Amino acid sequence: MAINNTKQLEESGKMKIRCPKCDALHTIDAAKLPARAIQAKCKKCAQPFTIENHLNQGSKEKEPPAPFPEKNDNTMQPNEKNEAAIIKSLYEGIVRYVNQKKFREADGLRNRLMEIAPMALSEIFSTGELIEQHKMLAMDPERIKPWAGLYDRFNPSETVAFYFALNDLEAKANVPVFKQGEFDDKLYFVRSGQFKLSYYDPELGRHFPYSDLGAGDVAGSDAFFNFSCHTSTLTPVVDSQLSVLEKTMFHSLLFENSAFESKLCDFVGEKIKTCSNLSGKKGQARRLYKRYRVSLNAQVQIADSDGKRIIGTEITNVKLIDISAGGLCYIIQNLKPSEGEKLHQQWIHIHMQYKKDHVFQEMKALAQIVSLKFLPFEECTVHVKFKKPVDEKKIIEMAHHSNLQG
Repeated sequence: MAINNTKQLEESGKMKIRCPKCDALHTIDAAKLPARAIQAKCKKCAQPFTIENHLNQGSKEKEPPAPFPEKNDNTMQPNEKNEAAIIKSLYEGIVRYVNQKKFREADGLRNRLMEIAPMALSEIFSTGELIEQHKMLAMDPERIKPWAGLYDRFNPSETVAFYFALNDLEAKANVPVFKQGEFDDKLYFVRSGQFKLSYYDPELGRHFPYSDLGAGDVAGSDAFFNFSCHTSTLTPVVDSQLSVLEKTMFHSLLFENSAFESKLCDFVGEKIKTCSNLSGKKGQARRLYKRYRVSLNAQVQIADSDGKRIIGTEITNVKLIDISAGGLCYIIQNLKPSEGEKLHQQWIHIHMQYKKDHVFQEMKALAQIVSLKFLPFEECTVHVKFKKPVDEKKIIEMAHHSNLQG
């Protein structure tokens, strides 16, 4: 909420801030506020708005942390005495964790402080700066070096947030970190050691290594950025070290830094190693079944784990773009990521029609959604696997007549 939507009154160094939503009045000591504008929340209704300290804008010197509210502060409401003690306790706990370099615990206490005392602006601001400064001092340049190309894209705030969002993982030689077909919610950054990516060919019944990874490389993006399973297996050749970004931490980073996702995706896209020749096989030959391009509309209905249709879950006019004897891919419009997460691994009934010799032919199948990939303009590709393979002759016929109609 912009500052010009709040009413500020000067009273002997005090500022009175009126909530633009519920009209609640808050009194703040201007001397405890930084010179720049900061975000606050209404204590009564939790409405966020901006506070600008126009009484102290001329000062460019960095201010020390403000003292805790005194018990005899006449601006406090009667029920705020306990709150003042809690604020002091949380503040001291944050400082203690910062000195111990337990930054996640410090962040947790600061979040708690903002929840229970959103107008404790001095403490919120000073602890935020304290945590940020100590995090920067604690960062190890050697841990940044393997991904310098990524950190160079970040601003200082994003750099600190990303560095401390990573967890360390020790990978033992010959013990897979993840396997083809597994679902995962982590992105893996190789710190040291050596890894192999391999693909399992079900026709030949063996694994084919197709890429070597070392320090500075990234793995697991297929399952991390999409609602999908891993398409390969990552195995350390020797005892190695990884830094891991979990999806929950990734979402927290996005909440604080909206531009973070595009920067990370661009970097990962450049780093991910792909193989155009996998033991003599290319492209679609890696799949168990050949895929055919189609252009058809279909109807989808959600099913339960027993394959029974769930009434009221019909999705009409999804557009098929390719199909095989083992599964298909379709595009759906206006699907939000939160909705896509619920669809992942969901069973569906799919009903397809095509015209052959002026007569409509149909095909029905029970399938499971194995992958979703979100595209620009609110489109999403949905990849499904049939519970039972269908007759490939039927697939070829459908693709042929679909392309004739297109």
